[in-house]
Amino acid sequence: MTKFVMTDKHLYWWPVTVRVPDPDNAGTFVEQSFEMQFEAQPREVLLACQERHAAATTDRERIEADKEQMRMCCRSWRGIVDERGADVPFSAERLDGLVGLPWGRAGIMTALAEANFGQEAKRGN
Repeated sequence: MTKFVMTDKHLYWWPVTVRVPDPDNAGTFVEQSFEMQFEAQPREVLLACQERHAAATTDRERIEADKEQMRMCCRSWRGIVDERGADVPFSAERLDGLVGLPWGRAGIMTALAEANFGQEAKRGN
């Protein structure tokens, strides 16, 4: 067993699977994956984010609550490429673009939930 390391920031990589509508086959999805580097947040902060999300009365408010949480937790990514296969560097603007897509937001929120609540990443994730 490895000793616990106390740090100011607990950063870790976690797999993210995104189910994207298949551009070639109508009505189907294709799974794409990458890794996100998360910064662990105190439980009180996570509960406050969940409460904001639960208190939201519109989809717009729920999306904004999710984006706020992801801006706090997401620090980098690896395995995201452009149409030519070149690595896409992480930035706050690109993160906002990814989480602005329903499937991007869902994939990242699922990965965050797995990591925050002690669940192993799903196989193939």
